[in-house]
Amino acid sequence: MKIIVVGGGLSGLAASVFLSEKGYKVTLLEASPKLGGRAYTIFEPDSGLEFDNGQHLLMGCYKSTLRFLKLIGAESEIERLPLRVPFIKPDKGISYLRAIDEFYPLNLIDAITNFDAVNWKSRLRILALMLKIRIGENDRELNVSVSRWLKNNNQTDEAIENFWKVLCVGALNADPEKASASVFKNVIKRIFFSGKEGYKFILPRKNLRAMYIEKSKDFILAKGGRIFLSDRVLEFRIDGGLITKIVTANNVYDDFDMVVTALPAHALSKINFNGSLSSGIPSLEYSPILNIHLFLEDNPFTEKYYALLGTDYHWLFNHGKYLSITSSSAGKLIKKNNADLLSELYSNLELFFPIFNRKSVRSFRIIKEKRATFVPSGERLLNNTGITAKVENLFIGGDWTIPELPATIESAVQSAENVSLEIFNSTRVND
Repeated sequence: MKIIVVGGGLSGLAASVFLSEKGYKVTLLEASPKLGGRAYTIFEPDSGLEFDNGQHLLMGCYKSTLRFLKLIGAESEIERLPLRVPFIKPDKGISYLRAIDEFYPLNLIDAITNFDAVNWKSRLRILALMLKIRIGENDRELNVSVSRWLKNNNQTDEAIENFWKVLCVGALNADPEKASASVFKNVIKRIFFSGKEGYKFILPRKNLRAMYIEKSKDFILAKGGRIFLSDRVLEFRIDGGLITKIVTANNVYDDFDMVVTALPAHALSKINFNGSLSSGIPSLEYSPILNIHLFLEDNPFTEKYYALLGTDYHWLFNHGKYLSITSSSAGKLIKKNNADLLSELYSNLELFFPIFNRKSVRSFRIIKEKRATFVPSGERLLNNTGITAKVENLFIGGDWTIPELPATIESAVQSAENVSLEIFNSTRVND
């Protein structure tokens, strides 16, 4: 059976890999001249380094992603780290959120009670809410923001600012005033209460091109699949409730049985369905990410990463020869020009880290991703209806198709795995 996958980002690559592994002949169409979508690798000519557009952090609870990486032979390309997160604030120094692997989940109580970035009252309130999340409740609170939910659950301002906000902005890439409490609770439950591996950070040992893009490409081609780049899909021609032809910028495809789209919602909405735009695709609010990469002459940093408190720059990742500083939900920062951004960042780093010297920065790269993710709001959950017209051989993937999750690597890959299983089950029944 022949399947065309539209979109060569992470979701499209994962769908192509899962389907190829099940024996389907896959043709992957990608509009841009490269694979990887919003997660891509850049070459820095002065140093000869390859680096990713941003730090794409994985978690131990990313079950679909880990199955995908195992399938393409990328297990050796990742490093699993214990829960040991340095939170740093200029007036308090470093506070660690860390847990030993033994005695799970009681070890999480120890981790929070020893988290001295907040006082004892705040720690007890955090523990009480964590217990409430673990027990689970029937209320979904779709229209309640994370901020309102935290206030309703007696969290102190200090706990919100120095603990919950860090988790919300980092995991959801959204301001707590906008993000849905229902999605946030689900994410917290997955991270902390899905087993002792769930809360571990997973970092790529290499860049994303080496870790999964090239390996996915090789896997698809080895299974007899085809990949066409710079070939944008313009139209689906439908006859009798089935897509019979796909019109692209370079070709017309008609030799296929099924079609999988793995596109962002805004990209899918631009494809014509029999000459008219599709209906029912949700209009999402997008949230930007700012990444600033600093290439250093000398690197005095010792930790692999730091969570920064009380600033618009949320994370610093240490790659040895360069640093990556990330601002999530960065709507305010991306409007600034590069000179102002650098000046503000250097002042922040010198305040947080007296060991940092701006003169050691040899070069830099500023990357503004205006549509990095969507905002996981209550409105999005209530209106994520998909395409209303029934097209029997069309299957839709992409991170936005899983209502209970934010836009992450895991939601992208999980949607791909879901689609591949749906196709496999439907064809098995027909056979």
